Amino acid sequence: MTKIYKSKIGLALVIFIFGIFFLTFILIFLSSSSLTETLILLPAACFVVHVFLTTYYTIEKSTLKIKSGFIYNLEIDIHTIKKITASKSILSSPATSFERLEISYNKYDSVLISPKFKDEFIQHLKSINSSIETD
Repeated sequence: MTKIYKSKIGLALVIFIFGIFFLTFILIFLSSSSLTETLILLPAACFVVHVFLTTYYTIEKSTLKIKSGFIYNLEIDIHTIKKITASKSILSSPATSFERLEISYNKYDSVLISPKFKDEFIQHLKSINSSIETD
């Protein structure tokens, strides 16, 4: 059975990112009122909105698929997942909230994600691989 988990959209992250865009727009407007800079900023803002709307995590058989926009696409064999821990890291990741889970897999790999329903997501992974450690 395939199950899709949408990413939680965190208000703090939205305010942080769009605050940066807003301040940049104000600085551009006050400094030169150039249409060129505004036209560059608009596609960047649209890209960020696209990423927020298309970040999700799919569990299909024994594979976790992580998708974020058209740039980030990762598949992890659930049987290679060692540990899942809560994280508030601000590192760039396929997560649209600062309330994140760090998934450690293989020997040294990890990824930060932010499923909307964390407990359900973790339980689903553990139903496939019961040896996953959680905190």
